[in-house]
Amino acid sequence: MIDIFYEIKNLRKKKLLHSVVLRELSKIINRYFPKYEPITEIQGLAGGRNDLIAFKYNTRKILFEVFATASQVSRDLRILDNTIADIKIAIIIDKEIDDKILEKFLRENPESNYPYLFISQILDKTKIVNTINSLHNIIFKNDKDELFDLINKKISFKEFVNKCSEEDIKILNGSVNLSDATLKNIFITIVANRLLKMTHDNDKVLKLIKWLNDDKLIEFILFKVNLGFNIFIYTDLNETFCIESDMEFLDTIRIFSELEETYIILPLNKVFYDIDDKLFKGTLKIKRKIRFTIGQSHIYEDEDGKTVTFSIPKNVKKIDIYKPMVFGDDKELEWKYYKKIMNYVD
Repeated sequence: MIDIFYEIKNLRKKKLLHSVVLRELSKIINRYFPKYEPITEIQGLAGGRNDLIAFKYNTRKILFEVFATASQVSRDLRILDNTIADIKIAIIIDKEIDDKILEKFLRENPESNYPYLFISQILDKTKIVNTINSLHNIIFKNDKDELFDLINKKISFKEFVNKCSEEDIKILNGSVNLSDATLKNIFITIVANRLLKMTHDNDKVLKLIKWLNDDKLIEFILFKVNLGFNIFIYTDLNETFCIESDMEFLDTIRIFSELEETYIILPLNKVFYDIDDKLFKGTLKIKRKIRFTIGQSHIYEDEDGKTVTFSIPKNVKKIDIYKPMVFGDDKELEWKYYKKIMNYVD
């Protein structure tokens, strides 16, 4: 596949980089941050045009500025400084292409650096999950306290005990302090009971529960669920305790042929959904849309009976298959060929 840095260099050489970055950034915002409306090339009051501002109704706006030319760093920093916005994010050309721009950006703004991403994070579709994570961490940084408050949200202990009795939920001694019926403690109790349906070894389950009983870990799980990942625990209840999404789990599957141990996979999204529905009556407002997941498998059979299995990402409406090409050292030809292919990629 084409080198992303080679693509960026070509776009900059042809004076297309700026517009392509704004176009792809707008797509990311529209798809993964749908409450924000991205508007490009807005005439601002800070001495120039703002590259892109994402508006959220009348409540919030995010300013993005692209830094791709060393001579424009000072001007673009003044725009960031002087434009009124709730969040300001710089999109900087990668160090592998031009290291002077990042150095100048940091040198001229040493006290309160703006958060930044690299252009390759916006254009390289294979890195989209990490890009969304980075953007989400920046945009919702101030919402972390809300997430912490959420995992400590309570119902009455009596109500929880009654629900445990109705649902035949066992409270393991030593698992959590259930005199404090917070979302975190309820979550851990439900997980323990679902594991006990697979194994009756209380000691092993307690070992995992003690590992799970960590505010930061529960916050991370809830953060990933709300972001739209399909999350689960992957464990042997002995030495391996992992929190993974189905996308990350693909790497583990590749080594399954070499493993002798037996593992348990326990879905976690559904645990939060059930707690919200049955105990908090929907007041937690946990997001349930899965945005990041592996594709479904589809089998195609031709007239001769030959079959091909495709794993197709969600919402893909068209697939074009091109004959593999060998370019040797001819990067220009490789660029033209893959540019044609990438036109079909959303």
